[in-house]
Amino acid sequence: MCGTVPIRPHRAMRGARDSTHASGHHPGIIRAFRAPCRTIRRMEPAEDLSHQLWTMRELLEQLVYKLEVQGLLLAAGRARWIPYVTAELEAIIEAIGEIETSRAAASARLARQHGQPQHASLAELVEHVQAPWNGLLQQHRLHLLSLQSEIEEISRTNSEMARRSLMRSREIIASLGEQSVDMYDPRGLTTPLSVSALRLDRTV
Repeated sequence: MCGTVPIRPHRAMRGARDSTHASGHHPGIIRAFRAPCRTIRRMEPAEDLSHQLWTMRELLEQLVYKLEVQGLLLAAGRARWIPYVTAELEAIIEAIGEIETSRAAASARLARQHGQPQHASLAELVEHVQAPWNGLLQQHRLHLLSLQSEIEEISRTNSEMARRSLMRSREIIASLGEQSVDMYDPRGLTTPLSVSALRLDRTV
């Protein structure tokens, strides 16, 4: 078992994309991306957490992109390509789960360093770290909430895979200690969207 290490966002994204070609052309045997596990150097907790959040942002952005592609294919009736984009989504979702483990460990380290509870929310940690990390972590937090809002919107009209992606992204936001996500209503006003209240049944 390896320690918490920095995982560069562009490498994580490349791994998720390249995994779709690892086992030939058949979409049913595509291998899921595995986050690299290696020790480079011991990082300060705040820097470590920032690296993990960067990677999470990149993966969620890729998730949004693939969901958009899937939606366009479904709308155009191009069912031939759906298995391929679905396999890519599966790989990204699995990668998100692995990065979340590293993020949680980095968050716990930072919380201990500042005498906070192990499961302190990201917003709470931002209040206790010094510059420049407080500003960087806050940027990560706001960007992740924005991506979650996009996934919520896509899930209204997309397929079962979008709903699974939505469930995963909600788990990520909830793990950061966030209780709601601001959404835009038909009038263009922001309204809070409860994460816990809208959690999907895992059997869906």
